[in-house]
Amino acid sequence: MTEEEKKQQEEQQKQEPKIETAQDYLKLVEDMKKNYVRKDLYDKSEADRKALAAAVAGEGPVPGSVQKQAQKPDIKELRKQFLNAGENNLSNAEYVKVALQLRNEAIARGELDPFLPQGAKISPSVDDIAKANRVADGLQSFLDAATDENGVIDNDVFNAFLKKGIAEDSAALTARLRANSKKAH
Repeated sequence: MTEEEKKQQEEQQKQEPKIETAQDYLKLVEDMKKNYVRKDLYDKSEADRKALAAAVAGEGPVPGSVQKQAQKPDIKELRKQFLNAGENNLSNAEYVKVALQLRNEAIARGELDPFLPQGAKISPSVDDIAKANRVADGLQSFLDAATDENGVIDNDVFNAFLKKGIAEDSAALTARLRANSKKAH
């Protein structure tokens, strides 16, 4: 066996994982989940990449999926989705996603933050702004945790995070709700 053949054999052994126990097999499966991409997602990404390269070279139009990603959200459409959530049958996660998109777009355009108190005689305080940011960050973290690697949001997971987050704040929240309901009656 030549020196070159030995190197090739060593490299091949390094690439092929040794599976001696069930734990080795489970580790291999876990590594595959972390490091591999589904074929359909890879094929779509590869097709978009080729089409985009052709568009940049002047050989064709920009693919629709790339154009959609590059478009800014329409604030009127976001408001419509947000205000008609019941009619649109949005899940809790979808509703929160739209609310956060609306908030981010409004702030980016220099408009008032919809998470802040507003009115003729009301100006948001620094504390109000901090609380609005905390709420937005918390909701975004729930969405991120409930979103898988393909960008699909699991509404049940989102609701579980939402319940847990509300439960952690429930003592103060319950006291405020009770106080407000007594004032209303």
